[in-house]
Amino acid sequence: MATKKVEKLAIDGGKKVWTKGFPAWPQFDKKTDKKVLDILHSGKVNYWTGPIGMQFEEAWAKWLGVKNAVSVSNGTAALHVALTALGVGAGDEVICTSYSFIASSFCALQAGALPVFCDVGTDHLLDPKKIEACITSRTKAIVVVHLYGMVADMDPIMKIAKKHKLYVVEDCAQCFRAARAAWSAATTTTSRGRSAPCVTTATTCARSSTSSRWRASSSTSTAAWATTSA
Repeated sequence: MATKKVEKLAIDGGKKVWTKGFPAWPQFDKKTDKKVLDILHSGKVNYWTGPIGMQFEEAWAKWLGVKNAVSVSNGTAALHVALTALGVGAGDEVICTSYSFIASSFCALQAGALPVFCDVGTDHLLDPKKIEACITSRTKAIVVVHLYGMVADMDPIMKIAKKHKLYVVEDCAQCFRAARAAWSAATTTTSRGRSAPCVTTATTCARSSTSSRWRASSSTSTAAWATTSA
């Protein structure tokens, strides 16, 4: 039986499969250029002088299915705001994924807390089976990252959070639409009756098993932090 000759890989001098360049990131729709210029030409470039920021917050909250949204500068800021709003601070520990952008753990340091890294599974998402080993008497929250368009397995994570009375902050920068669908399908009430989400550009999605549920997701130009009552 004849064997097929295996071609050389490009790295070994073989033919390249792709010879064109790769697109830069981020990319913006051309319509965005005019919208930004319109704001600059209006002279109303501050949140409190122009209507665009508030219009975005209203539209974003409606899309998320929550009552309110507050704009922040980027996803890193949204993560910081989420933890601070949940009362995370000095002396606290925050369980973070070991595989993500720096902001997903640095937000704990920004809040004055200590990040504690928890391992991920083969899907690069936080492994629920590894979380409880990271919990101490100082643990106050868990930061979950939904990565590469994949949503973390939130049911066991929320079960653990409820058991230990921990807040959960979900970073949805890389899959905010998928996380939105999953979050919308989930039960929003918690043991103490309230839940809400948080939104960002790098995205952070936050839920709390004790008093609030938070979620963050990204948009092309800004970020928001949203809350809702169950």
